[in-house]
Amino acid sequence: MSEVQRTLARRRSMPVVDAEGTLVGYLSRTDILNARSKRVVLVDHNEQSQAVDGIEEAELLGIIDHHRIADVHTNKPIMFRADPVGCTGTIIAGLYHEAGIAIPREVAGLLLAGLLYDTLILRSPTSTAKDERVAAKLAEIAGEEIEQYGQEVFAAAAADLSARSAESLITADFKEFMVGDTKFAIGTIETASPSTIEQRTPELLKAMQRIAQERGYGSLLLMLVDIINMQCHLLIWGGEHAVAEVLGAPLEADEHSVIVEGLVSRKKQLVPLLSRIQATMTGRTGAL
Repeated sequence: MSEVQRTLARRRSMPVVDAEGTLVGYLSRTDILNARSKRVVLVDHNEQSQAVDGIEEAELLGIIDHHRIADVHTNKPIMFRADPVGCTGTIIAGLYHEAGIAIPREVAGLLLAGLLYDTLILRSPTSTAKDERVAAKLAEIAGEEIEQYGQEVFAAAAADLSARSAESLITADFKEFMVGDTKFAIGTIETASPSTIEQRTPELLKAMQRIAQERGYGSLLLMLVDIINMQCHLLIWGGEHAVAEVLGAPLEADEHSVIVEGLVSRKKQLVPLLSRIQATMTGRTGAL
């Protein structure tokens, strides 16, 4: 809407065409005056930087999330559901129960897939007893066995990794964080076959450098999580020495990565360290 408003400030109306260039209508200043805001619910995030473009022009109806509470502001009370569980799908399953609505089999399968992916098949430190109970119920509804279904989900996710571009791999599961005046970003790839991704490390680092420069990140991190061995090959562009120092792990030969045993959760293990990384970066500007 803001983009259209700027155009209509110079012109009284503007044509609307389809992909073939055929006229399908027009917009005028009256359309702007009569426009109704989109009505949205934020799911699995509540930070302004992670929301869709134009969120400030939408009517925010509610938030359902399991991450830290950040900087989303509203001008009236909304439904805000934030629980410390391993997956937002656990919260959504609870909302079905509270509303007295039976979860359809297909929906149960989707929620279970998300829950098992988010919690590394209930092995992640973010996983809770509530996640386990909900997973068992969803598996019963969906007619699936948890371990087998989880392995199938990860196998399906890994099937297309080699075919995706470096930028797509980096930004598929990607979140930004502001700490002081430093802008961080963390991408995550969780896989049972990390070697498929690791062999593309030079390509990934080159793409990370470009993304960091274009978007102004002080540090861009990419977690390559091995769900079998429960360890992380963390690629770093920006603040390499600071990240390695805070994690207590030596930089690899490429000087842009570290191997960290047990590091599998962005939300619970890496994000809480960003303030220490930022402080270390600030104090070691000359050593970056």
